[in-house]
Amino acid sequence: MPKPTTQELLRLIDQAADEGWEELDWAGMGLEVLPPEIGRLVGLKRLVLGRWDEAAGKSTGNRLVELPEELGALQMLEELHLCDNRFEVLPEVVGGLGRLRKLELAENRISEVPDWIGSFEQLVELSLWGNQIEILPDSTTGNSQAPTIKTTESTFGETVKCFVSEVKK
Repeated sequence: MPKPTTQELLRLIDQAADEGWEELDWAGMGLEVLPPEIGRLVGLKRLVLGRWDEAAGKSTGNRLVELPEELGALQMLEELHLCDNRFEVLPEVVGGLGRLRKLELAENRISEVPDWIGSFEQLVELSLWGNQIEILPDSTTGNSQAPTIKTTESTFGETVKCFVSEVKK
């Protein structure tokens, strides 16, 4: 798929806003910037800007390094998929998305997880594998409300492997 123009993205945002879309999948579109107009999609529950394809055994993302502040208007968002982008830090705007149940950050360049990640009361799945994270903040471990954290053996040093929670049923 060729990279869409800014005008094409804005038309899609307009259509999604007019039709009340709850899901938007822009994985694999070659995006380097997410238009701030994304903040108009206040009814969105699932935003996919990157995904893991289990059948193909590979991820499909974009080239995003940051997210616009306007993303904070998406207060209905329950799933945010940012797999296979170029984030080096977890964008601060994500911390204000209090309804998140699933946050996928796999296959980025993140080296540190901020403490605020543990403040998500409804978060049940946090995918961090394929990053350079060596330690998790205390806020993600040691309590019954800690999210399931999907990692790979090589993601963390030996000292934090014991903190990775089991899958919640």
